[in-house]
Amino acid sequence: METKKEKIRKPPIWLTIQLFIFMMIVIVDICGLVDNFKSLWLDNLDYLSSVYVAFSGGLDILVYAYALLSIYTILQHKPYSVFMLRLSVFYVFTQIAFRFLSGNNVIPMQIGINALVFLSGIIFFVYLFKSHGMKAFIPRTERKVGAYGALGLMLYLAVVPLYAYPSYYQITKNRKSLPIPVKNLQLSYNTYRDGLTEFRAIKNWQLDTIAGDAKQGYLFAFNSHGSRDILVHSFNAECRSRLEFYQLLSNVCNHILGKPYSLCEVKYGEVNEIGNICYYECYNIGTPSVGYKYWWYVALCDKTSYKILELSYLCNDLQTSQREIKDFIKSVTFKLK
Repeated sequence: METKKEKIRKPPIWLTIQLFIFMMIVIVDICGLVDNFKSLWLDNLDYLSSVYVAFSGGLDILVYAYALLSIYTILQHKPYSVFMLRLSVFYVFTQIAFRFLSGNNVIPMQIGINALVFLSGIIFFVYLFKSHGMKAFIPRTERKVGAYGALGLMLYLAVVPLYAYPSYYQITKNRKSLPIPVKNLQLSYNTYRDGLTEFRAIKNWQLDTIAGDAKQGYLFAFNSHGSRDILVHSFNAECRSRLEFYQLLSNVCNHILGKPYSLCEVKYGEVNEIGNICYYECYNIGTPSVGYKYWWYVALCDKTSYKILELSYLCNDLQTSQREIKDFIKSVTFKLK
């Protein structure tokens, strides 16, 4: 009996070359994603939820695996392979475009390589639509979306909220950072509000002055029978790490302390306070001629906005100051109505 041999369709040479280049780009991206996942986690864990970071990394790996699968299916001459490859090329080179436009490329050679890779992606994407060789390899009449194409659409639809969420997060955070108008800065004997925060002063803190305005922010100055000098100030800034806290501390040292003092660190740390994070430093400060005191600098940061309340506390008693600062921090609220 005479058997009919199925004719093997070989992919066009230009398709083979571009598939090889595309495969190398995908593999390099996967390796880079895996290598950088730890730093990606640490950089964003305070900024976004750990669930979001894990979901974004896992989804990226799935999409890149889908891109490799699309290369395999088109070499197998599957009818749904063209649709899969178009989706993969569009996604991978869109990712490269975002990295290219992000401004993180500072080395001229790196800029040139990224531009060249992005240009090759545009050429490949146009090729998949316009090439006569591609049309002959898999005619349009044979093409379909199929289950694999539907899977690709589902993956890319999942990417949309992935990219939309950080923008929504930032918009919400900016909105929550806006000050509200206040008629009275002092609500009661020891409760104060400045438009960004509301706090309750410790009973033996006596108000000296309130400086500033609604635009520049208010500075509340307190004392306690001459043994304590206390300053409270609220403002908007980014403070998601101890390094950024030290930048705030450096500014305060320059403006408040002014002249050179001897600083000796006594305590430092950070604590979580019901949706807020509190960084603190305590120094033994002074000179031999005037004596030494304890100086605390505390920054209470709202995780849902850019609001920060800073406290400068100069005193003689370490234990009393530690207790009073703890009670004061518990009284602070960033959610004003």
